[in-house]
Amino acid sequence: MEALREDRLYQINYHEPENILELRWLDGTKQMQDQDFLDTLEVFSDFVIEKRTPFLLIDTHEFHHRFTDVETTMGLRAKNIIPKYKQGGVRKEAFFDPPQAPRRHADYNGLISDSFHSMEEIRNWFNE
Repeated sequence: MEALREDRLYQINYHEPENILELRWLDGTKQMQDQDFLDTLEVFSDFVIEKRTPFLLIDTHEFHHRFTDVETTMGLRAKNIIPKYKQGGVRKEAFFDPPQAPRRHADYNGLISDSFHSMEEIRNWFNE
């Protein structure tokens, strides 16, 4: 694993053998604003384009942010970030969630996003 960037809110790692780019949210997200969320995704998506990875791993175990305007924020994510993921060749985005988190699934025209509660599930899904 190669650590690419670390901040009070996040850590970005690249797992070269599996070609997985990871965004691990950190405890600092307790004080995060919606714009911080979008700014982080901009940084992450730049690494997506640089690394040209088909697999994204988003670890939400320490994600504590409560969105002020979730609809606008997620709309901006869909408009500005998802196209960069596609440009970088992403096929699958896996959310590694705590056990109490609800499952979620989305399909962004071939970029599949899903949530899981174990790394084993994620690795199996990436290898399908």
